[in-house]
Amino acid sequence: MDQNADMASDLPQKETITVTIRHVPVGVHLGLQTHAKLARQSMQDYLLEQLSRIATRPTMADVLARAQARRDSRGTRVTRVTRVTKEDLVRFGDEDREQ
Repeated sequence: MDQNADMASDLPQKETITVTIRHVPVGVHLGLQTHAKLARQSMQDYLLEQLSRIATRPTMADVLARAQARRDSRGTRVTRVTRVTKEDLVRFGDEDREQ
């Protein structure tokens, strides 16, 4: 399992902190406002939801390591770092859904 998801799930969910982000460009702020309105959420609720998704999503390194482990378990012998392609990731995702 991914370390970020482990860390996020281990945190007390009732305790909160305040996060401040400074120097947000106006265009970014307007885009976030638009997304929040379309989701029928306050900016606070929208940003909290997005940050929660980011905190629990596996990192790209975790995804690539998992894909590499699958490739290795299928008998591919790796003697050097093997590049995992986008096609590999799609195929691995398809195989996950089939299981």
